[in-house]
Amino acid sequence: MAKVNEFDNILDECLERLLRGEALGPCLADYPDHADALEPLLRTALDARDAAAIRPRPGFRDRARYQFQAAIRDTEVRGSRGFFGWQPRWVTAVAVVIALLVVGSGTVAAAGNSLPDGPLYPVKLATEAVQVALTPSAAGKAELYVKLADKRVDEIIKMADKGKVKQVEQATDRLNDQLVAMAGLAAPGGGPAAQLAVPAPAPVPAPTPAPVPEPVAEPEAEGPQILMKAPPPAEQLPEAVPAPVIEVPAAPGAEAPVAVTPGAPGRSDEAHEKAVGKERKKAAKADEQEILRELLSRHALDNEEALREVLARVPESLKPALRRALEVAGAGYEQALRNLD
Repeated sequence: MAKVNEFDNILDECLERLLRGEALGPCLADYPDHADALEPLLRTALDARDAAAIRPRPGFRDRARYQFQAAIRDTEVRGSRGFFGWQPRWVTAVAVVIALLVVGSGTVAAAGNSLPDGPLYPVKLATEAVQVALTPSAAGKAELYVKLADKRVDEIIKMADKGKVKQVEQATDRLNDQLVAMAGLAAPGGGPAAQLAVPAPAPVPAPTPAPVPEPVAEPEAEGPQILMKAPPPAEQLPEAVPAPVIEVPAAPGAEAPVAVTPGAPGRSDEAHEKAVGKERKKAAKADEQEILRELLSRHALDNEEALREVLARVPESLKPALRRALEVAGAGYEQALRNLD
């Protein structure tokens, strides 16, 4: 934990130095032990700054920094480690830098359709990182990754049509990273919600009557046979009457009505409402997963078909890169769908 905090502090310091216009080299030279991890993050910030070329009003940076850090803290609290999971802190740190650089300009909009060989492509990637970092719900993040994977597939196809093998490979690597993240978010936190049922009290069984002995025959005699009189049946105790059960109509969407016994301990209206609310949340989560499963299945088929079409028309020199893209897409979508089962 101490090492993580140390790296975060170093990253924050270097980002501040870049904001002040300092070059990348001195930051890396000051922290040689962390240079390998720092360089790609700081270069992303520099590329976006150079592409944006914005001169904000005095005081804008301080105000924007405060607003975005507050939003990030709120996001971390509401989306703490749970069913769909983690988000690296460096993403939010870079998101702050990018936001400071491009908010209030048309750069983000212009970068939206940029390709890996374009000058605004780093801004496009940084904007996507902002979107992921500031999406509060895990399900929302998973759906966003579905859209980002579509963008990577589109970039792979366009770069393949241009004959740019290197850019195809780079876009495939990004596709792999986003599918891995999506598969992790799709992993369920538990099985389907169990149906809520409050059992009614079981009735007390009535005592079993004493068995009646079979009549015993006397040995044969000259006179008529005399049978022994059967003893009277044992006196039966009155049956215990169970407490009345009132059926409460099920709420809309509930699976079955909940039986509530008057006067039973722990069956108050408040407890009942909590139980019903809990079941509704479970049902909503199950519906959420089903929607995501359908979305993934559809996009997996569409993207595989699109990649196979471009594979059939590109030169032989590009086919290995396209085959790898197909393998990455197939494995990533398959894992995400498996995690939803």
